[in-house]
Amino acid sequence: MKNILDFRQISAKFYLWLTDTRGVTAIETGVVLSFVSAMVGSAGVLFGDDLSGMFENLNSALQPPVHLNADSGFSMAAAGNPDKIIH
Repeated sequence: MKNILDFRQISAKFYLWLTDTRGVTAIETGVVLSFVSAMVGSAGVLFGDDLSGMFENLNSALQPPVHLNADSGFSMAAAGNPDKIIH
């Protein structure tokens, strides 16, 4: 129960800090948000190709298995039932 109260206090203070419209606090908030957006943009530029390759590998790994069928060559197994072959 103490953790919930601490979280509520922390979130209330964060909300007050975020909505404070005094000059210095507004400038600090702008600087922090611009820094975070610059970091997100930099990470996208730096790791974009690596992430694209990772998702392509994941996509190819999640493809349904292909089985060799004596009658019609290759066929794909039905999703969730590897014994049922779709021609």
